[in-house]
Amino acid sequence: MLELLAGSDVVLEDRPRVVIRVVDGDTLVVTRRAGSERVRLIGINAPESVDPRRGVQCFGREAARRAAELARGKSVYLATDPSQSRIDDHGRLLAYAWLPDGRMLNLRLLAEGYANEYTYDRAHPYAFQESFRAARDDAARLELGLWAPDTCAGDFDAVPAAAPAGRR
Repeated sequence: MLELLAGSDVVLEDRPRVVIRVVDGDTLVVTRRAGSERVRLIGINAPESVDPRRGVQCFGREAARRAAELARGKSVYLATDPSQSRIDDHGRLLAYAWLPDGRMLNLRLLAEGYANEYTYDRAHPYAFQESFRAARDDAARLELGLWAPDTCAGDFDAVPAAAPAGRR
């Protein structure tokens, strides 16, 4: 069973797609019939690690590295959410991604402290908003990842203290 899927209105694709590249902690590139497609993960915002308009944010490299560990080269099932736009302003598919073990990548990155919860359209909450916010709150309470006092303490723009590499 795919985590959180039961009882939701999300639209699951009928076949998995291979993650060929992880751009950063919240953006993937997956296979498509004729090439590839960029996917922005719904409901999360990871610190920036490659945005040319700004520098690398606190815990950005770690978030990108963790997303790559979890997803690169793996077959994931994607699902769109009818409460959200299908494509974002940058032409990326907005989707949830389930890993081969049935766990949702979006939720796992939140629960491990590699991303913050993010609602794109406050007038139209996404399907898993409550679960995502609870996972974010738990990660913050446990001071995991970007919530740790020796990394960012939840502030993407913070200058991190000397933190052990790969802290989770």
